[in-house]
Amino acid sequence: MIVDLHSHYPMHLLPRHRGPDESLRNWREERFRAMVVRLVSKFANYQGPGDEPGVTVELLREGGVGVALSMLYSPFDEIDLGKSYGSPPDPAYFGRLLDQLQAVEDDISGHHAWAEVAHDGAALERCLRAGTLALIHAVEGGSTSAPSRTRSPPT
Repeated sequence: MIVDLHSHYPMHLLPRHRGPDESLRNWREERFRAMVVRLVSKFANYQGPGDEPGVTVELLREGGVGVALSMLYSPFDEIDLGKSYGSPPDPAYFGRLLDQLQAVEDDISGHHAWAEVAHDGAALERCLRAGTLALIHAVEGGSTSAPSRTRSPPT
């Protein structure tokens, strides 16, 4: 069994549900970002057969993946050009990650015979025993931390 530690499963759901750029098109000044997201998705995510998404339940199972960390990722939140480096995150970022999380939950509910979102260890064990694909939500870059600002111990 293969464990995929970095799978961009949510990326193929956004065009189907509301488009990765649909919310951006609502604001005139965001049209350029919308075009960038569409272009990057075309070349960086749609690598499967027939110019279709390369990360789907069917393809993960066909490739022998039993567990996949489903990376939630909002590129324009990670690289927010309107903020200086090291600025605190905008509260809206978290809501966009929750939207992606919900899109994955909704999609996987349609594949219940083949895949499940594992929310805890018991669900993961159940998937492993049944041979069902287990998706585990993760946040892109969520394991990184700010540079240490600890002080040297007093002498």
